[in-house]
Amino acid sequence: MPLATHEDAPVTFRAWLNQRTRWFKGWMQTWLVHTRAPLALARELGGNGLLGFMLVGTGLIVSSLIYPLYLASLLVALADPLAMWTRGGLLAAAMLGVNLFNLVAGYAAMAMLSGRALAARGRRVPPGSLALLPLYWLLMSLAAYRAVWELARRPHHWSKTDHAPHVPPAP
Repeated sequence: MPLATHEDAPVTFRAWLNQRTRWFKGWMQTWLVHTRAPLALARELGGNGLLGFMLVGTGLIVSSLIYPLYLASLLVALADPLAMWTRGGLLAAAMLGVNLFNLVAGYAAMAMLSGRALAARGRRVPPGSLALLPLYWLLMSLAAYRAVWELARRPHHWSKTDHAPHVPPAP
């Protein structure tokens, strides 16, 4: 049986952004430390472990940094659906197709994952909440870019998140 985390989520946007920036910075720093000796990492993790680490570790960071470009490609496609075919050529159209597939597949995967995670706790996805997913991911991108800046400019600074003391519910 999984144990619950007994802490409160940040209650302000600033606290949330600082927390997510700190998390991204930690993930980036962890990735950089582990990949500075790639052959040793490959020997230690083995082929499957290395593949998993690279897909999850790199994917988490890169997907957050590239998300604004995916969103922009969606907006361009919605504004003028034939522009990439007529002006961009076959390669540009193929890239747009891949971007849009990844974007839609990502939304669908998160919607299904959210539904399953909440169902496991006897809850349902609040109506309309998944429509805010693009905004949430954009804010996560902001946190990722802040983390890149902090890692380059203030590598030893870690923004702390204030939490209210947790009071467990009465039995």
